[in-house]
Amino acid sequence: MELELPSVKDLGSFTKLIESFEEDGNGDLEFKCTKFVVVDKVTHAAWVGSLDIPKKQVTMKQALGCLRRVPDSEIYPAVAPNMPQVAASGDTLAHDAWLKRPNIAVYSQVAGSTIIADELSDEIRTCQLIQANPHPNIVEFRGCLEKGGRVIGILLKRYAITLSTRVKGYSQPPFDAISLLKGIEAGLEHLHSLGLAHNDLNPEYVMLDEQGRPVIIDMGSCKPLGQKLHQGGTPDWNDGFEEVSSVANDQIGLQKVGEWLSVSCAKRNFSP
Repeated sequence: MELELPSVKDLGSFTKLIESFEEDGNGDLEFKCTKFVVVDKVTHAAWVGSLDIPKKQVTMKQALGCLRRVPDSEIYPAVAPNMPQVAASGDTLAHDAWLKRPNIAVYSQVAGSTIIADELSDEIRTCQLIQANPHPNIVEFRGCLEKGGRVIGILLKRYAITLSTRVKGYSQPPFDAISLLKGIEAGLEHLHSLGLAHNDLNPEYVMLDEQGRPVIIDMGSCKPLGQKLHQGGTPDWNDGFEEVSSVANDQIGLQKVGEWLSVSCAKRNFSP
């Protein structure tokens, strides 16, 4: 049975709406396209589309007209026997849980393959290894959200605030940069002891828990040491990264976060 596109009333109602940019010959960012993603909250069916028009100029008719249904098999991996499962329902997400979906926004680049589904399977295996060897500075894995025999997302503990938001929050009291950096380093060292590297450390992928401790999240690029990376790091935070998962990548990321914290301290006129 062909599923109908759920109601999308305005541009703010899309599950994701992303403007994509790429560097030109001079190193300047140049607009590439606007990507649209809709995921039905009940069936979890997904639609994607893109337009070579900036989002401020896009009409709803254009946005809806570019959408195409994504085959479930290409973005949602089949449930494996050893995957801890939580059945999808309207009451699945507790207030302290967060659902990480597969990276559907890149579908147009890999359409016709199972790359997105395979990447989610890899991330689940990483999360399971961490779950068996937990650490206070690494995100807590809660299980796999399952519907119709497929994994539609990873359930993780929800944290209140990103490191980026905390540091930029000028109305909040001073933060302890040294303590934050030591916590992040401890989390990375734990991953390395498991034979993994994060490969994408930046202030958006570090949260703070209830005690104010840093917690490294987003294991999408976390791979066994030496494994080739499909995507290594976030632009501006990955200069010098190797093309394989490595401790060196995390050392570069840690150094960049440390420099960013020092600059942030200086701007707020207090010592690290």
